[in-house]
Amino acid sequence: MDADQAFEGRLRDNRAKAVTVAILLFIVGSVGIALLPSGDPVEKRSVSVSPSPTSSPIPSPSTPPLRVASNAPTALPLSGEIDPGRYFVAWPDRPIREANTGEVVPGIYLTLPAGWRLTEEGSIPPRPTVTKDFLRLSLFQDVTHVVADVCARNADLEFVAVGSTARDLRVALRNQVGIDRSGPADVLVGYYPASKYVLRHPRECPGPEGDQIWAGGPPDSGFSILTGGVGTIYVADVNAHRLVVTSDYRFATEAALTELDAIIASIDIAPPPFEQDQGLRYSMTVDGIPLSLSVPTGGWERVGGTSINKSVRGPQRAEGMIYWTTFPDAVDTYTCARQLKPSIGPSTADLAAAVANAPGTQLIAGPADVRLDGRATKYIVLAVREDRGCDPGFFFTWRDRQGGAMWSATEPGDTIRVWIVDLDGTRLFIAGGTKPDAGPELEQEIEQIVRSIWFA
Repeated sequence: MDADQAFEGRLRDNRAKAVTVAILLFIVGSVGIALLPSGDPVEKRSVSVSPSPTSSPIPSPSTPPLRVASNAPTALPLSGEIDPGRYFVAWPDRPIREANTGEVVPGIYLTLPAGWRLTEEGSIPPRPTVTKDFLRLSLFQDVTHVVADVCARNADLEFVAVGSTARDLRVALRNQVGIDRSGPADVLVGYYPASKYVLRHPRECPGPEGDQIWAGGPPDSGFSILTGGVGTIYVADVNAHRLVVTSDYRFATEAALTELDAIIASIDIAPPPFEQDQGLRYSMTVDGIPLSLSVPTGGWERVGGTSINKSVRGPQRAEGMIYWTTFPDAVDTYTCARQLKPSIGPSTADLAAAVANAPGTQLIAGPADVRLDGRATKYIVLAVREDRGCDPGFFFTWRDRQGGAMWSATEPGDTIRVWIVDLDGTRLFIAGGTKPDAGPELEQEIEQIVRSIWFA
């Protein structure tokens, strides 16, 4: 008997146990889970940047201490009752660094309402799992084998080995039969592209009360759905690392399902995941808002108080640019009324909707609910299809410099990523633009710089 056969045998033997434990978990229900920003500004008013073009990094230590949210999320406890608040769960199988080393600990941040509990250690699945009202949410699901036919009898079960990438799992789920499946739907988990699947277990399947969808790690672990139950799977690609988050329920209350959606929307991933070069940290004030951010060493140039630009293909013409301003009371920029009308409502959602529907663009992603330094943020990704004459920032205009890494215009074919942060009623507008030949590395740098922002 080869290793795969032995593995399948152990899985068959333990399937009943896995389903039994899943049933028990449902029975117990809720008892069981933050630059280089020289040129003159457009108006007489100017953005204060500390210090001037020869900005110095924040003093000691040279590598900033670990900080990921102003409301100080705490580590998720091992088990038992959970107080409402924001929590951190370290990425499994990666060493956790001490906070005073300044190294970023990869992991998930999420906000949990009252009434959720953690299952006991050793439960199925073995990854962090929170429960409420017959509903389970599991983080960092480990998948090694997917059941080929979910509806097959125990004796006919076939387990298909799955590779370690997000694509590997998406392909395996696409080929799986014996389950009612909708999706994949393109969504975001944190800032990262993900596929969402909704699974419903057919009542007419033979065999025990419910069936296993996949296995991972120990043969008695994995993901199962009870007969008549519903399971949701999120498969995210986090810088080539696969993140799998699942939920499953039967008889869950509407209130618990609403809270589940809010928990998923609150997920952020420790910025920047698996980053090696955190660069130097700089402080500035944007329209009265003090903030600091980290910039990777090499290539980024400061343009007045409005943007930082980077050229990766030669000495001029920037392929990437990040700018910041506020709406509607911008200090160093002018709003282009053809793109953002003065009548836009007062909330970040209103502004995000206007950006998502901006003339001359195609919506790629969002508006999605994400977080910057713990602050509620709307995130939108757009492709530029028409030149709307609002340069250099498409939504805002300012006096661009000539020379160096110039971003003189946002043109058809460019991509714009927009973050709109709610800062106690002030809407901070941050945008990252990339040219078609920017490359994924520059796109990732922009994401990392924005996500490194801390608000004082």
